Amino acid sequence: MNRFAKMGETIVEKTRFMGRHDLFTWVVRERTFPERWVFDGTGTSGARAKITYTLSAQNQGTLFERELVYTMATPFIQVLDKLFLGRRMTAVSEKALARLKQTLEALA
Repeated sequence: MNRFAKMGETIVEKTRFMGRHDLFTWVVRERTFPERWVFDGTGTSGARAKITYTLSAQNQGTLFERELVYTMATPFIQVLDKLFLGRRMTAVSEKALARLKQTLEALA
């Protein structure tokens, strides 16, 4: 797997969060190889998200950062997100980052 997402490339991802399934279509909006990728995503549920990955040299290694900004599809779910779901989304995001880190380290 020596392939990295390119500008304009579309990636489809099946997601599951709190027992709900969605199909997200991600589009690469920004790519500065190998330092930065920005993906915009839209789910079939109407949810929207933006993920930014940033890599920078630090000491003897690489600092790998992931920022997730999202909007839930309905006002009701948006309220639940502020009250409860947001914390869970942060935990899921941290696990995703750890898995991606392991994958990148295995390629090195």
